[in-house]
Amino acid sequence: MFYARWIVTVLLATTLCAPGCGGGGQSGSSSEQFSQDLTFTQAPPGADATHGQAVFGIAADGIHSDTSKALFSGFSEEAGATITANGRTCFSCHRPEANFMINPLLPLDRNLPADDPLIAPDAVAADSAGNPDAAELLNDFGLILHRPHRFDGLPSTDPRFQAFGFRKVLTNLNLVFARGFASDLRGPTLPVTDIGALMAHTQPFNDAFDDIVSTQDLDDLAAFQLTLFTEPALRALAVGPSDPDYQRLAGDPYATVPVVTPQEQRGRDVFDRNCFPCHDMPNVFNNRSHRDPSLGAPIGQAFNIGVAEANRLGLDFRYYDPATGERRVVNLPLTDTAGQTVLVSLNQDPGLALTTGKLEDLGKFKVPQLRNVGRGKPYFHDCSAPDLPAVVAYFNSTDYNQSPDGRRYPIALSAENQADLLAFLLLL
Repeated sequence: MFYARWIVTVLLATTLCAPGCGGGGQSGSSSEQFSQDLTFTQAPPGADATHGQAVFGIAADGIHSDTSKALFSGFSEEAGATITANGRTCFSCHRPEANFMINPLLPLDRNLPADDPLIAPDAVAADSAGNPDAAELLNDFGLILHRPHRFDGLPSTDPRFQAFGFRKVLTNLNLVFARGFASDLRGPTLPVTDIGALMAHTQPFNDAFDDIVSTQDLDDLAAFQLTLFTEPALRALAVGPSDPDYQRLAGDPYATVPVVTPQEQRGRDVFDRNCFPCHDMPNVFNNRSHRDPSLGAPIGQAFNIGVAEANRLGLDFRYYDPATGERRVVNLPLTDTAGQTVLVSLNQDPGLALTTGKLEDLGKFKVPQLRNVGRGKPYFHDCSAPDLPAVVAYFNSTDYNQSPDGRRYPIALSAENQADLLAFLLLL
């Protein structure tokens, strides 16, 4: 595909490992070794972050929408069609006043005008492929229907084309520390992820049209996104050892977390024992395991903590045929560790398996960063936990502890431990 030209990105690597680094990212999607180095994406050479902000759809004031340079239209030779913008930009799903997400604005119909491009019926159709559940799930839970293989030229009868997931919108803050740029880790670089989102969220058809977007626009967009932090102090970690504050942030995982009360201190201790082994990026608290993005997705470590299997919202993963109005179970072929093909009848989000085709990756997702976590409810990739107490309770549940990675990292917290952990999480 045309946008594969952006697979390789420039990286900055160091070999410093923070004290207490749990190395939790060893339950990965294959036997490949993932690095624990503090390695972060740099802006492409010659990229203009100021122009990238305009491409994103944010006005010069840094708050409001400005679509003047963020809508893409024109004739696409690749698609053989004229592309008409539907009004959606990056800003539509990643709003500065809402933690660069949409979750703080839920339900959307109470906080956005009816003609907002995010929820307007013709815009929702770009994602939904006619699925009758899509509009309500977007409005109430902030879930967007993702079809990772829709632009691969597959026939509509192919189960890879039919398979999909309902996924939460992730924040763009601290994106420089991301290990893969989608919840299922299918985005190995920012430009690849951005052009995929641009196509998926603005047109209902399944032909790629990335030739109408310039490389410079995508590089500028990536450069802007790499400037977004939950707090300015984290820039030092992204810059690397040349910044005088780098060693402090890299060496003390909690340097920017203002623990004051005894309960917050106890909560940090609970977090350190039970959460940091996977949320082990110092001061950001996503997972630090990664590999070279030139190898393609996934570049980060994925985990199955049982959320997809639990499917607590009862999401329907049958393929909706817009021609007949019928739903059919998708039988997705996946390869097991012995190299045999197994047909999996999907009654859950396939997660990373839909990208890799591996049975062992079924239900695996990235470890999200936890800064500003209090502003992100509902939680998990499927928004199935309504609030932070529900998240903490989930990690104490059978659904988690009997999951593939829950069995490797069991958690059993007393009521006091849970209360202490919540007090710490609210500091982030």
